[in-house]
Amino acid sequence: MNGASVAPDVSSKASSSDDADKIKHHLCSRFLKKRPPDIYGQRHAIESSKCVSDSLRLLEKEVTKLPDDLRAGLDQAAVFCPELLTKEHRLMFLRCEQFNVDVSFRC
Repeated sequence: MNGASVAPDVSSKASSSDDADKIKHHLCSRFLKKRPPDIYGQRHAIESSKCVSDSLRLLEKEVTKLPDDLRAGLDQAAVFCPELLTKEHRLMFLRCEQFNVDVSFRC
């Protein structure tokens, strides 16, 4: 191979909803177009509304999978500091990790 990235065939690999979500996440985070390096050598993703909405949906799906003991902290945050549960705040984590939902979720 000459080093070019090839996107996986979504239609043949997506047999269930979870598989489709994993493939969408993979496509969204790995194959994003990126800006040229900034003065620090970092390449930031060029966001699309589709990538943002898919990433937010996948992040929310991961949050719903949390066990009850960890979910209690999230419910407490909803009461005492709801500004930390906004779309904009979640996007901050997604942007920091180049829209990699798995890594953003762990933050």
